[in-house]
Amino acid sequence: MNALIELRRRYPWPREVPDVPADDHGWFRACNGRVLSRFLGPGSRLVVELGSWLGKSTRFIAAQASKATVIAIDHWRGSPEHQRPERTDVRDRLPRLYETFLRNCWPWRDRIVPMRTNTVAGMHELAGLGLAPELVYVDAGHDLAGVLADLRTAITLFPAAQLVGDDYATFPGVQDGVGRIARAYGLNVEVDENAWILHPRLTAVPNGPRAAGDEVQNSRTGS
Repeated sequence: MNALIELRRRYPWPREVPDVPADDHGWFRACNGRVLSRFLGPGSRLVVELGSWLGKSTRFIAAQASKATVIAIDHWRGSPEHQRPERTDVRDRLPRLYETFLRNCWPWRDRIVPMRTNTVAGMHELAGLGLAPELVYVDAGHDLAGVLADLRTAITLFPAAQLVGDDYATFPGVQDGVGRIARAYGLNVEVDENAWILHPRLTAVPNGPRAAGDEVQNSRTGS
Protein backbone atom coordinates (compact mmCIF):
# COMPACT_ATOMS: atom_id res chain seq x y z
CA MET A 1 0.00 0.00 0.00
CA ASN A 2 1.19 3.51 -0.81
CA ALA A 3 2.70 5.08 2.33
CA LEU A 4 0.65 8.28 2.13
CA ILE A 5 -2.55 6.30 1.63
CA GLU A 6 -1.74 4.30 4.75
CA LEU A 7 -0.93 7.46 6.70
CA ARG A 8 -4.25 9.01 5.68
CA ARG A 9 -6.01 5.83 6.77
CA ARG A 10 -4.42 6.11 10.21
CA TYR A 11 -5.19 9.83 10.54
CA PRO A 12 -8.43 10.47 8.67
CA TRP A 13 -10.36 13.69 8.41
CA PRO A 14 -13.94 13.65 9.72
CA ARG A 15 -16.76 13.25 7.24
CA GLU A 16 -18.08 16.74 7.97
CA VAL A 17 -16.42 20.00 8.88
CA PRO A 18 -16.30 20.40 12.69
CA ASP A 19 -19.01 22.64 14.12
CA VAL A 20 -16.68 25.25 15.59
CA PRO A 21 -15.97 28.81 14.46
CA ALA A 22 -13.03 29.54 12.21
CA ASP A 23 -10.24 31.21 14.18
CA ASP A 24 -7.21 32.87 12.61
CA HIS A 25 -5.29 33.11 15.89
CA GLY A 26 -1.59 32.29 15.77
CA TRP A 27 1.95 33.63 15.84
CA PHE A 28 2.95 33.15 12.20
CA ARG A 29 4.75 36.32 11.14
CA ALA A 30 6.28 37.81 8.02
CA CYS A 31 9.72 36.45 8.92
CA ASN A 32 8.32 32.91 9.03
CA GLY A 33 6.80 33.37 5.61
CA ARG A 34 10.06 34.73 4.22
CA VAL A 35 12.20 31.80 5.30
CA LEU A 36 9.63 29.19 4.27
CA SER A 37 9.11 30.78 0.85
CA ARG A 38 12.79 30.24 0.08
CA PHE A 39 12.33 26.46 0.19
CA LEU A 40 8.74 25.98 -0.98
CA GLY A 41 7.36 26.00 -4.48
CA PRO A 42 5.66 24.00 -7.23
CA GLY A 43 8.38 21.36 -7.00
CA SER A 44 7.79 20.65 -3.31
CA ARG A 45 6.25 17.24 -2.67
CA LEU A 46 6.35 16.45 1.05
CA VAL A 47 6.61 18.86 3.98
CA VAL A 48 6.43 18.01 7.68
CA GLU A 49 5.32 20.59 10.22
CA LEU A 50 6.10 20.03 13.91
CA GLY A 51 3.55 22.00 15.91
CA SER A 52 0.55 23.42 14.06
CA TRP A 53 -1.70 25.19 16.61
CA LEU A 54 -4.71 26.40 14.56
CA GLY A 55 -3.10 25.93 11.16
CA LYS A 56 -1.92 29.41 10.18
CA SER A 57 1.50 28.16 9.12
CA THR A 58 0.01 24.93 7.76
CA ARG A 59 -2.19 26.86 5.38
CA PHE A 60 0.71 29.04 4.30
CA ILE A 61 2.82 25.99 3.49
CA ALA A 62 -0.05 24.36 1.57
CA ALA A 63 -0.60 27.54 -0.45
CA GLN A 64 3.10 28.04 -1.25
CA ALA A 65 3.68 24.39 -2.12
CA SER A 66 0.60 23.83 -4.24
CA LYS A 67 1.43 20.22 -5.15
CA ALA A 68 2.83 19.08 -1.83
CA THR A 69 1.38 16.93 0.90
CA VAL A 70 1.73 18.70 4.25
CA ILE A 71 1.95 16.45 7.30
CA ALA A 72 1.01 18.39 10.44
CA ILE A 73 2.22 16.69 13.65
CA ASP A 74 0.74 18.05 16.88
CA HIS A 75 -0.99 16.65 19.95
CA TRP A 76 -3.23 19.74 19.94
CA ARG A 77 -3.11 20.16 23.71
CA GLY A 78 -1.05 23.33 23.67
CA SER A 79 2.35 23.97 25.22
CA PRO A 80 3.02 24.24 28.97
CA GLU A 81 3.10 28.04 28.80
CA HIS A 82 -0.45 28.00 27.43
CA GLN A 83 -1.70 26.41 30.65
CA ARG A 84 -0.73 29.38 32.81
CA PRO A 85 -3.66 31.29 34.37
CA GLU A 86 -2.53 34.59 32.86
CA ARG A 87 -2.72 33.24 29.31
CA THR A 88 -6.27 34.45 28.72
CA ASP A 89 -5.47 34.83 25.01
CA VAL A 90 -5.39 31.05 24.56
CA ARG A 91 -7.21 29.58 27.58
CA ASP A 92 -10.63 29.31 25.94
CA ARG A 93 -9.14 27.92 22.73
CA LEU A 94 -7.40 24.92 24.30
CA PRO A 95 -10.42 22.57 24.55
CA ARG A 96 -11.10 22.79 20.80
CA LEU A 97 -7.65 23.25 19.25
CA TYR A 98 -7.83 20.15 17.07
CA GLU A 99 -11.37 20.78 15.84
CA THR A 100 -10.53 24.41 15.05
CA PHE A 101 -7.42 23.32 13.14
CA LEU A 102 -9.57 20.99 11.04
CA ARG A 103 -12.14 23.74 10.47
CA ASN A 104 -9.49 26.24 9.40
CA CYS A 105 -7.69 23.79 7.10
CA TRP A 106 -10.80 22.13 5.65
CA PRO A 107 -10.32 23.47 2.09
CA TRP A 108 -6.87 21.80 1.98
CA ARG A 109 -7.91 18.46 3.46
CA ASP A 110 -6.88 16.62 0.31
CA ARG A 111 -3.25 17.69 0.88
CA ILE A 112 -2.94 18.06 4.66
CA VAL A 113 -2.57 15.04 6.96
CA PRO A 114 -3.26 15.89 10.65
CA MET A 115 -1.18 13.50 12.77
CA ARG A 116 -2.54 13.83 16.30
CA THR A 117 0.48 12.58 18.22
CA ASN A 118 3.69 13.93 19.74
CA THR A 119 6.35 15.13 17.36
CA VAL A 120 9.07 12.54 18.00
CA ALA A 121 6.66 9.60 17.78
CA GLY A 122 5.13 11.10 14.65
CA MET A 123 8.46 11.42 12.89
CA HIS A 124 9.35 7.83 13.75
CA GLU A 125 6.01 6.71 12.34
CA LEU A 126 6.67 8.56 9.09
CA ALA A 127 10.14 7.06 8.79
CA GLY A 128 8.70 3.63 9.46
CA LEU A 129 6.41 4.10 6.47
CA GLY A 130 9.37 5.12 4.32
CA LEU A 131 8.29 8.77 4.05
CA ALA A 132 11.08 11.35 3.79
CA PRO A 133 10.14 15.05 3.68
CA GLU A 134 12.14 17.64 1.80
CA LEU A 135 11.51 20.23 4.51
CA VAL A 136 10.72 20.08 8.23
CA TYR A 137 9.24 23.21 9.82
CA VAL A 138 9.89 23.14 13.58
CA ASP A 139 7.45 25.07 15.78
CA ALA A 140 6.59 22.69 18.60
CA GLY A 141 8.04 22.55 22.13
CA HIS A 142 9.92 25.63 23.33
CA ASP A 143 11.91 24.07 26.16
CA LEU A 144 15.50 22.97 25.58
CA ALA A 145 14.81 19.24 25.97
CA GLY A 146 11.91 19.35 23.52
CA VAL A 147 13.85 21.35 20.93
CA LEU A 148 16.83 19.01 21.12
CA ALA A 149 14.61 15.94 20.81
CA ASP A 150 12.78 17.32 17.77
CA LEU A 151 15.92 18.43 15.95
CA ARG A 152 17.97 15.33 16.69
CA THR A 153 15.11 13.12 15.56
CA ALA A 154 14.57 15.10 12.36
CA ILE A 155 18.27 15.07 11.48
CA THR A 156 18.63 11.36 12.23
CA LEU A 157 15.53 10.21 10.39
CA PHE A 158 15.48 12.75 7.54
CA PRO A 159 19.11 13.74 6.92
CA ALA A 160 18.34 15.29 3.53
CA ALA A 161 15.54 17.52 4.81
CA GLN A 162 15.92 21.27 5.12
CA LEU A 163 15.28 22.42 8.70
CA VAL A 164 13.49 25.72 9.30
CA GLY A 165 11.81 26.91 12.47
CA ASP A 166 10.25 29.60 14.65
CA ASP A 167 10.65 31.26 18.07
CA TYR A 168 14.42 31.81 17.99
CA ALA A 169 14.20 35.24 19.61
CA THR A 170 11.16 34.52 21.78
CA PHE A 171 12.21 31.46 23.77
CA PRO A 172 15.72 30.93 25.21
CA GLY A 173 15.23 27.17 25.00
CA VAL A 174 14.76 27.40 21.24
CA GLN A 175 17.82 29.58 20.70
CA ASP A 176 19.95 27.37 22.95
CA GLY A 177 18.68 24.17 21.36
CA VAL A 178 19.20 25.33 17.78
CA GLY A 179 22.70 26.52 18.68
CA ARG A 180 23.62 23.24 20.36
CA ILE A 181 22.42 21.25 17.37
CA ALA A 182 24.35 23.49 15.00
CA ARG A 183 27.54 22.97 17.00
CA ALA A 184 27.01 19.22 17.32
CA TYR A 185 26.29 18.60 13.65
CA GLY A 186 28.55 21.22 12.08
CA LEU A 187 25.75 23.46 10.78
CA ASN A 188 25.33 27.20 10.37
CA VAL A 189 22.36 29.08 11.84
CA GLU A 190 20.72 31.87 9.85
CA VAL A 191 18.28 34.05 11.78
CA ASP A 192 15.62 36.29 10.29
CA GLU A 193 14.03 38.08 13.25
CA ASN A 194 12.23 35.21 15.03
CA ALA A 195 12.69 32.56 12.33
CA TRP A 196 15.75 30.37 11.86
CA ILE A 197 17.32 28.14 9.23
CA LEU A 198 19.94 25.44 9.70
CA HIS A 199 22.37 25.32 6.77
CA PRO A 200 25.06 22.73 6.09
CA ARG A 201 28.59 24.10 6.20
CA LEU A 202 30.79 24.02 3.16
CA THR A 203 33.12 21.64 4.98
CA ALA A 204 31.47 18.25 5.37
CA VAL A 205 31.34 16.48 8.71
CA PRO A 206 31.92 12.84 7.69
CA ASN A 207 31.62 11.26 11.14
CA GLY A 208 28.35 12.76 12.39
CA PRO A 209 27.97 15.08 15.39
CA ARG A 210 30.88 17.13 16.60
CA ALA A 211 31.49 19.83 19.20
CA ALA A 212 32.77 22.63 16.98
CA GLY A 213 31.36 26.13 17.39
CA ASP A 214 28.54 27.33 15.19
CA GLU A 215 28.20 30.57 13.29
CA VAL A 216 25.04 32.65 13.43
CA GLN A 217 24.09 34.84 10.49
CA ASN A 218 21.47 37.50 11.07
CA SER A 219 19.34 38.65 8.18
CA ARG A 220 16.21 40.70 7.72
CA THR A 221 15.40 39.37 4.27
CA GLY A 222 17.47 36.20 3.99
CA SER A 223 20.76 35.64 2.24
